[in-house]
Amino acid sequence: LKPGWPPRSLQQPCRPETRPSMAVAQPIFDDVQAFLNAAAAEAEDLQRMVQTNADARHEELATLRRELEAQRQERIDGMTKLRSDFETLVHRKIDTLFDEVDAFKHMQDDELNNSMREVETVAEDLDSFRESLLDIQVSWKHLCARSLGLE
Repeated sequence: LKPGWPPRSLQQPCRPETRPSMAVAQPIFDDVQAFLNAAAAEAEDLQRMVQTNADARHEELATLRRELEAQRQERIDGMTKLRSDFETLVHRKIDTLFDEVDAFKHMQDDELNNSMREVETVAEDLDSFRESLLDIQVSWKHLCARSLGLE
């Protein structure tokens, strides 16, 4: 309390003969009582307004959190789909590469087989040519021997 409050007249108990009657005391405090009631009502209104604002902010925060979580989930889903699409593309490219390598190997095998066949054909032709040359040599020897009368 402030020094000097309450006034001395209020600090000392009133004697019954000097005590004001209740009827007289009532109008003195009506303004104070009305002010206090108005202040209490205003405080309650302010408290309700603060609580309403706090509830609205909590609801707004909860809504923003839900939206943020939904956006985060959308990003996760998008990344998962992107990763899946990329893996599918890579697998397709790898399969295509393997198919091309197999086709190249078959082509090389075919070329090797063709080359081998050609070599075998040339070898057969050379064998045939050699046998023909041997036959010619034998025939030439017989001819020379007959011509010379050695036979």
